[in-house]
Amino acid sequence: MTSTTKNSVQRVSAFTSDSLSNHDAVEISRLVTKGELCSLDVVRDSIARSRLVSPQLNAIVTDSFDQALSEAKGELNGPFAGVPTFFKDNEPVYGLPTLRGSRAIRSEPSIASSALVTMFGALGMISLGKSTMPEFGLTVSTEPLLSGATCNPWDISRTPGGSSGGAAALVASGVVPLAHGNDGGGSIRVPAACCGIVGFKPTRDRLGVLPTSKMVPIKLFTQGVLTRTVRDSAVFYEEAEKIFKNPALPEIGKVSATPSKPLNITYMSNLPGRANNVDADVSAALLQTANLCRELGHNVTPIDNPFPKKLFNDFAIYWAMLAFFAKFHSKKLFLIEIDKKKVEPFTTSLTRFFMARSVTLPAVIRRLRKFTMLYEQLMGQYDIILSPTTCHTAPKIGYLSPELPFPELYSRLEQFVPFTCYQNISGAPGISLPLHKDQQGLPIGMHFGGKYGLDSELLALAYQLEEANPFTTLLQMDR
Repeated sequence: MTSTTKNSVQRVSAFTSDSLSNHDAVEISRLVTKGELCSLDVVRDSIARSRLVSPQLNAIVTDSFDQALSEAKGELNGPFAGVPTFFKDNEPVYGLPTLRGSRAIRSEPSIASSALVTMFGALGMISLGKSTMPEFGLTVSTEPLLSGATCNPWDISRTPGGSSGGAAALVASGVVPLAHGNDGGGSIRVPAACCGIVGFKPTRDRLGVLPTSKMVPIKLFTQGVLTRTVRDSAVFYEEAEKIFKNPALPEIGKVSATPSKPLNITYMSNLPGRANNVDADVSAALLQTANLCRELGHNVTPIDNPFPKKLFNDFAIYWAMLAFFAKFHSKKLFLIEIDKKKVEPFTTSLTRFFMARSVTLPAVIRRLRKFTMLYEQLMGQYDIILSPTTCHTAPKIGYLSPELPFPELYSRLEQFVPFTCYQNISGAPGISLPLHKDQQGLPIGMHFGGKYGLDSELLALAYQLEEANPFTTLLQMDR
């Protein structure tokens, strides 16, 4: 259904009274396992929901509906048996093309699924296809020239964020309860904040090492999921580590519904060396979140951003190096040659940005590696570092267009998402929770960064905050 608010904000919701209802993935699987729901009905209803909202959202790049219906008729096992999902279009799924949001990649079916896709299948999930993303996942708005802009279900004139923007739109609108994403600078957490859902980036290598991460000096990327409830995220990791467990990390296990002790939480809202740089509604939400944490018994103190002033620029140079690799070394990075003439303007501008600064790369890498130690030193004093996920709510489509002049787009990116890269550089976990709304009713995400390896502590706090301040879905907004 589609609804319009008094402020002419057009929301798009797929929630109906079908078998999916407003259930999260854990509940759907429980009902399927008990025989109270039929997995075929669940998949059919999810497909119907996707068809209902696809004209407005444009969040699916390739579907596998027929295959999904066939799988739903078979025997399903696992903790997420019968749960429909989507994979971000940079993850190989057998029989489907992996286009990475780019016109420069030929549309050829993948000859095999990745280990992660196989893991989802072992957990009982059924893939409905591929979700949209910006070209090569290089920006935080899903507006690829390949398939056009994906829209935010909370307001279809706005971006759902990126780079896991299609996944976030499908989860928030109610098409599926859980979808795959990955995160190299905020690509799970930013769209979660824009779309009012839960986005958890686990500790580095929690779900295994991505093949592309083995080719670069600093591993920024982690796999994950976007969900509407903390429970779905927590149970996903609890069950996933039964299939793959990184022996170098403490296990997550069954997450407690509350932290085992009062936590030392610090919060910040500024870039290093600058004054507060977030919108008034976001700043107010941050203070409300800090007060909520105090009310829950935690020790909460403000802090001026303690990280190096050059950090965002160093991160940008390293990120631009990845664009350079994607354009000029695609055969090694993606195992496929791309058509360089069809690469988007933003990717080309990023490669030029890197080439003009490539001589600084050794120093950039040294500083980024040193940041891990700085982050660990800070987290020796605190358990959690709190900040906004984004400095303002989801911008209008076009505000972060890949066709904008590069200096203008770069400045807007820096002003929108300066906080999420800290956990990618350090490898520590981070989570965005939809705790607030702005004056127009748009979601505001609050970001919680944790200690390396202590994912369970971060998820326990998320459970506690969700219980104290339940998240609002689009279904509840439409009632």
